[in-house]
Amino acid sequence: MVTEAAETHGGHGVSLSSCVSTAPVTVHLSATIAQGARLKLRTFYPMKLSSCLLPGLLLIPASVWGGTNASAIAVAVESPRQAPAASIVQRADFLCAVVVVRNSNREIEKQTAAVQQSVAALRKAAERSNSYHLHDGPVFSTGDLPQPGVTGGVLQATLRILCPLSNTSSAEMIGAMKGLRQFIASVDVAGGAPLEVSSISLAIESPEQYRDRLLELISEQTRVAQRALDARTVGVEGLGNSVALRQLDEVYVEIYIEHQISATLGR
Repeated sequence: MVTEAAETHGGHGVSLSSCVSTAPVTVHLSATIAQGARLKLRTFYPMKLSSCLLPGLLLIPASVWGGTNASAIAVAVESPRQAPAASIVQRADFLCAVVVVRNSNREIEKQTAAVQQSVAALRKAAERSNSYHLHDGPVFSTGDLPQPGVTGGVLQATLRILCPLSNTSSAEMIGAMKGLRQFIASVDVAGGAPLEVSSISLAIESPEQYRDRLLELISEQTRVAQRALDARTVGVEGLGNSVALRQLDEVYVEIYIEHQISATLGR
């Protein structure tokens, strides 16, 4: 899918085009920011996508389950690096608990059955819950998330449980995380594989909804840089990167696109 936004500032037209796809594509950006200075971009970096369950492990469509959320989410990471100046700060939509389900039984049939049983039990608990949802959609993160598969003979599935934060204050976050852990621990998996909470992080829903606004902010940042440096040309790289998320505190996150701006000085 391709979306395009165009605007004009002081007679200098700015045209931004962004492509959103999991396959390799090319993003083109062209902006005339001053006479004799033209900015061009042709870069794309595929998004980092994690699946929800081991393919083929459960052949039950997510749509038949209640208590699920099938939208795309982005999971925040803690990073010592500052986000680019063009960013959006807002409250997170969810707490996201990544749950790992693994079994090391040497018999493949028993191994698979144990994991299936625990995955089904967690799904059923989410279906009955008014506070938590099983996430069955795509997830994006700049960090590493546990992946489903078989390693060293151990079968592993991963799931995500979401806790909406619409009415949760900063002071209530510790309690919210405790409640999320208690909910997962309360699931009866007797005879199945154990449920292990790998991490609990902040997350936002539908991260691509912020791309157009972020591109506008980057465009303005580029014009400011060109004027401040009296640069002959200004270049931007990385506008095809995925929308990323950085945790700021207990509730707030910073949304951004990792990019670089370069300038050529002199006339």
